[in-house]
Amino acid sequence: MYSILAANIAIFVSYFFGPIDESFVYDNFALHSDLVSQGQQLWTLISHMYMHGDVMHIVGNMYFLYIIGDNLEDVLGRSQFVLIYTRDHWKCLFQSLGRIRVQGMIFN
Repeated sequence: MYSILAANIAIFVSYFFGPIDESFVYDNFALHSDLVSQGQQLWTLISHMYMHGDVMHIVGNMYFLYIIGDNLEDVLGRSQFVLIYTRDHWKCLFQSLGRIRVQGMIFN
């Protein structure tokens, strides 16, 4: 859980505050359902899970992940937690088809 937390924060800081151009990140790492459905940019099925729109978005998500994720990881174990985290991101993705809706994965 802490590695997921750290990855989310590091990636966000790199494009929101760092030297990486924000439009480059969104063009290449945010999910574009039209491109994925054509077999292009398939890596965005993973990379979109680490995208956040602004500071409040990541603060809210990481706070919730820290509080709830820590308890879930204790109960489920690390590998099961990561599998559920990934599966629920994809579940929300396919339910919303193209809209960024990462917060919903926590409530599934």
